[in-house]
Amino acid sequence: MDWPRYGPENAWPRLAGHTDSLPDLVGPLDGSARLTVFTEGNHFPALLPILFEDFPTWCAEHGRVGITAEDILAITLPQYLLAGALAAGGLVLGNAVLPLAPDGPVFPDIVMAGTEALENLAKKGLVRGEATVFARHLGPALLLRRGAGLEGLVLTELAARRPRLVLATEAEAGARSQYLAALGALAGPDNRSALLANEVGVFPGRLGIQHRDVPYALTQGLADVGIIFRHLALYFAGAFPETLAYAPIPGAAAFGREIALASSARSDTPARAAFLEFFLEPARAQYPTYGFASATEFAYGRKMMLGGD
Repeated sequence: MDWPRYGPENAWPRLAGHTDSLPDLVGPLDGSARLTVFTEGNHFPALLPILFEDFPTWCAEHGRVGITAEDILAITLPQYLLAGALAAGGLVLGNAVLPLAPDGPVFPDIVMAGTEALENLAKKGLVRGEATVFARHLGPALLLRRGAGLEGLVLTELAARRPRLVLATEAEAGARSQYLAALGALAGPDNRSALLANEVGVFPGRLGIQHRDVPYALTQGLADVGIIFRHLALYFAGAFPETLAYAPIPGAAAFGREIALASSARSDTPARAAFLEFFLEPARAQYPTYGFASATEFAYGRKMMLGGD
């Protein structure tokens, strides 16, 4: 049957309350999406305006595909969830299951992730054998709760104060290991241990998604300082200036990592071809404005082969 499309003239009934806690899925899940992007979620502030605003405008201006924001599905979950769902062939959403198969109604056209994750997905035949590097983050920074008296302190001074600290859990092992490596190298193992002494672990509402958990813990008064990627610290400090403050960690840029995109094993579509043609130019300009490295600071647009032994 032809399902009604979501839109101002024919809006679907909407459930509020706890249903709004379903994180980081934007767009139609009924198989009608004309472009589907699965991405690790930590660069969502830079990506989503390009994907939902700039890309449809570019398509209209260049006569490529008649696509609107309502035709796009983006899933911006942590990398471990994203890769795990693709490898397992589905994602459990509370009491619902979203099947994921290359020939099914929902499957990404484009996958964006760290290079190691893309390599593993290519070995499983879920993405194709070439990826393009388009961003590099600049390591971790501090996100502080205003009123905690911690602004202006360096890592060693924070360690002496032993504030309540929140950062990615073991569930997000990749991000957590990057933070711990940076803390150990820049503050020393003893200061790292002191900082972790009052780590805030489980709390009501924690999802295991750092770009939600860290600002939530700080704004709710559950923690005093968070460690999170620099671009996210900048974003949330800008979004909640009365509650949160950004503080850099000198030397943290050395712990930056690259993000790349790859085409999935799904059949080619005109929308995917158009997006691949479009994306690199706006990303080159936009990502540095959100706290990522300038395109001149790494091999922007570098092609890398995936799936090798």
